[in-house]
Amino acid sequence: MIQAILAYLVQLFEVIGYALWLDPRIYAAAIIHPQGLEIIMGIIFLSGMSMLLGQSVMLFVNQVRRGRFFFSLATNGLVFLASYVIWGTAVAFSAWLLFDVGEIRLVIVAFLVGISTAPMVFGFLILIPYMGPAIGKVLSVWQLLIMTTIVQFTFEVDFIPAAICVGLSWLLMLLLSNTIGKPVVRLRNFVYRKATGSSLDATMQDIVREYSSRPAFQSHTPTEGQP
Repeated sequence: MIQAILAYLVQLFEVIGYALWLDPRIYAAAIIHPQGLEIIMGIIFLSGMSMLLGQSVMLFVNQVRRGRFFFSLATNGLVFLASYVIWGTAVAFSAWLLFDVGEIRLVIVAFLVGISTAPMVFGFLILIPYMGPAIGKVLSVWQLLIMTTIVQFTFEVDFIPAAICVGLSWLLMLLLSNTIGKPVVRLRNFVYRKATGSSLDATMQDIVREYSSRPAFQSHTPTEGQP
């Protein structure tokens, strides 16, 4: 059992490594690999956990307890997985609109889109002060590049048509999330609040406002009667 888990983890990180280098050979390998689906789901799940870990300051601000914290990491991984199943479908639909392709290729691209989350394995780095937002943008661009190469590989098209396909799928996801997808977004937020055991009302602006309103060195100033 342990050996099987270790072998799976080795394969998982090998796929992540090849994906980060935009190596198209990994796409073909993932399609024919007997554990291809499990590996891709593992990448998405791990990326979702890492992204939440990078935003863990928000959980601490909202006083999420330790046990709930780890449970929320797993929950976010599952939510992340569900969102990329939907995005993979959106990419396949966009490809159906733009390219004259068969049903099998649409299924393949929806299957492979999960590999594009590989850069988000480093999502925890957005926790770094000052540099975090810039790192987040780099990871997002990296992800879109991988997704574009996946579309190129699957449909044998040039970079520009592939990029248009990915951009169209992104717009489609944005449209859905702001229309018929609103109940789904509310459900996601409800599940997340239940997982964390917090209403998550506090924001980073709240904590900055709280500390900026305190007198300088307040916490270090001894009170009367103290040494």
